[in-house]
Amino acid sequence: MIYEGPYRSAEARFSRRWWMQFARDFLWVAMVSVLVWVYADRKVTETKTFATTVRLTTGKSTDLVVLEKTEWRGVIYKVEGSREALDHYERQAKESVNYDVSPQVAGDAKAFPRALSISVAEILNQDRGIAGMGLKVTSAENPDTITAKLDRLRTIAVPVELVYSKAELVDPPKPTVEIAVPESQWQEILKAQPNPAIRTVEKDLSGKPAGKPVPVAFDLIGEIASVPVKLRQNSIEVPVTISQTTDTISMTVSVRVLMMSGDWEDLRKFDLVVKDKAEWRPEIRITGATKDLVTLQPKDIEAYIVLSDDDKKPVESWLPPKPVQVRFPSSLGVRLDGSPPTVTFKLQRRPEAVVAP
Repeated sequence: MIYEGPYRSAEARFSRRWWMQFARDFLWVAMVSVLVWVYADRKVTETKTFATTVRLTTGKSTDLVVLEKTEWRGVIYKVEGSREALDHYERQAKESVNYDVSPQVAGDAKAFPRALSISVAEILNQDRGIAGMGLKVTSAENPDTITAKLDRLRTIAVPVELVYSKAELVDPPKPTVEIAVPESQWQEILKAQPNPAIRTVEKDLSGKPAGKPVPVAFDLIGEIASVPVKLRQNSIEVPVTISQTTDTISMTVSVRVLMMSGDWEDLRKFDLVVKDKAEWRPEIRITGATKDLVTLQPKDIEAYIVLSDDDKKPVESWLPPKPVQVRFPSSLGVRLDGSPPTVTFKLQRRPEAVVAP
């Protein structure tokens, strides 16, 4: 028997059938080589840079609050890992990362408020998108460390000061509401306002019927003594009884000059010099019962200042502004709305009245 090898002749070796077999074998080897290189390439360790926003929260804690800054934008951080994992993370990278600070002080009896310094890289490494894919944040900046100020949140019931206009009430109600405020800020409130109360947005009661209780909703203002507080509710509804409607009007009055009893026999030796003539014809706002405002006339209003001996003392420029005293007829239920106007002047001794040394 004669054995014939795979290449019987030069013609059989380079035949069409031979080339097709060669191409199939080469393609298979090439595909395996490419897959090996791609797989190896995906497992190469690399580092990529990302940006995000870090927000601090207190999780499910109801008595803890983060004071001052709670959000840092534009945090730059570098992540290390395989190219495959980095590519996957890049597609799913979060625009913001929340970090619960409550475990940092759980069961801690130290005094509040208190500050915590937390590494941003540590915060980001706890994110599932990082830890769950075998990645690691190697560095962070802008900032690299976050300082958080924490305080205990206190819940307090405070009275509500109802602010209203265009009516007078019979026995105004005195409701209370609950607020939540950090302990340190509550101490600030007590220093500025010993009897803290929540004010309401002013309510116009002119359209309400008089003589019987009617429910009225007042919107609450979430601050006391300019310190923000957290409200449990945004408004409060209370029954009010209107005794009479009121209004506010404006009138222009003339300011007169009166003198206190004393040594004023030489008043003719002084000239009253005014800084602004318009101040002596001020427009004042008057509030009161609507029926009384209708009858009130400018001539019924007394507006005046009272000169004292101190006003005769020489000054370089002007005397301090003097408040104008305003009086209304006692028979009318009206009053000045707001602060009284002021006038600025000085008493200037006439040249011929100067006493020789």
